Amino acid sequence: MGDGWIGVYVGAIRWRAGDRPAIVVWTKADLVPGPRRRKGIWVSAEIGEGVEELRAAIVELFAFSPPRPIRQAAPLRHSLTP
Repeated sequence: MGDGWIGVYVGAIRWRAGDRPAIVVWTKADLVPGPRRRKGIWVSAEIGEGVEELRAAIVELFAFSPPRPIRQAAPLRHSLTP
C-alpha cells in the first residue's frame, strides 16, 4: 500500500481536530527500516525510541495552548432521600 492514503488519513485527523492543536504520532518505529518519509513523531515502545520527543511535544503543546472553557456540570435531577 502506498503512502498516498496516509496523507488523506492525516488530513482527516487534522480536519477533525479543527482549531485544536494535534500531534501526529507513528508507532512501531523499530520496525520501519531506513529514513522515515512521513511527518510526525516516531515512537517505539519496544526500544523506547521517540518517547522523550513525544513527551516534550506534549509539554510544549499544553504550555502554549490557551485554556479551554470549563463546562458546568448538569444540574442534579434526582436526589436520594432515605
